[in-house]
Amino acid sequence: MPPQAAGPFAAPVAVPLLPQGAGAGQQQVRRRALLAAAAGTLVAGGLGILGWKELSGGGSPARSATNALKKASGLGDADPAGGTWTLLDGIDAYELRATAFSSGGRYLAVSGWTSASGDHAVGIYDGTSHARLAQMEAGKDGANGVAFSPDGKRLAVACSDGRVRVFSVPDGRPVATLTGPAKRAMDVAWSSRDRIAAASEDGGYLWEAGGRLVTRLARKEKYSGELYAVAFSPDGRMVATCGADQYVRLYDGVTGARIADLGTPAATGLAFSPDGRTLAVGEYGASGGNVVRVWDVRSHAELARLAGHKSIQSVAFSGDGRRLASGGDDGSESDGAIRLWDAASRTQLRRLTTPHHCMGVALNADGTRLLSTGAGKPVLWTGL
Repeated sequence: MPPQAAGPFAAPVAVPLLPQGAGAGQQQVRRRALLAAAAGTLVAGGLGILGWKELSGGGSPARSATNALKKASGLGDADPAGGTWTLLDGIDAYELRATAFSSGGRYLAVSGWTSASGDHAVGIYDGTSHARLAQMEAGKDGANGVAFSPDGKRLAVACSDGRVRVFSVPDGRPVATLTGPAKRAMDVAWSSRDRIAAASEDGGYLWEAGGRLVTRLARKEKYSGELYAVAFSPDGRMVATCGADQYVRLYDGVTGARIADLGTPAATGLAFSPDGRTLAVGEYGASGGNVVRVWDVRSHAELARLAGHKSIQSVAFSGDGRRLASGGDDGSESDGAIRLWDAASRTQLRRLTTPHHCMGVALNADGTRLLSTGAGKPVLWTGL
């Protein structure tokens, strides 16, 4: 039975699942409905639910609507390139925002932005067969970040309506809803010390996994800009945030007390190395190109800058710590770029491309599989 609503929890709501055996006709109807809804929303409301102009590419409402239609219709004009890839079944999102592997790679999850009430913004997949096991609603306009619990039995989702929804894995049953943010929740993380943290447009939040709000995470005093990403260290003793206030901040992962600030241009991606010694930060706000900065979390020294991207949306370490992935774009309006790095030497091992901007990357335990999100369907890369 789902837990009773208490404290910051709102009562869970039953979520209907799309039958796994839905026929081609039904899928085509849903696709046409999605296209129409995306166009209507974007044209009628300017940028509409694309919002967040810095990351959607901005531009005129007509151009944004055209891009949304192109994204909703599939991967786009070209196939992914640079490695062996497989498309997973999509969800109702017109733009996929984030992805995650559960511990051990037993399950995968993706989330994205939707354009109509009742659309499924979150999907859970089997890590071996790659079959979609469940797809769930996430409130108005869909979802951003996703994070599995350490035991892989629950999935936390940062939703565009400001809530963090928790679902059981693999059936996608709603378990609870954490409340607190008044605006869009951009990212979520789940620690080994029974804490959940979220980055939102109105700051950071730290809860006990049971639902009690521990504290709000302090931001730069003179600027209340949005926070875009959050990550826990593997031992759960530290949590980091980054966003538009141009600071990566380190906090105590249990109490939320601020530890240190690391200066950097605006950033949207964070990942601790599995040994907890380094933090990779993916930037998007610098003009003329952005880098992945690697920091020593103890000395707060900058160790490296990994160049090549124009902008970066997501970074992820493999479970063994040997590889680091970064996803974003290299300047082309039609292609996203994923770079795979050797974490020790900090040299590039591989460059992958996807149609349209790459919004999210996740690596499995040994770094041989990578799941990327952007437009269309999730792309699973193998044999890396």
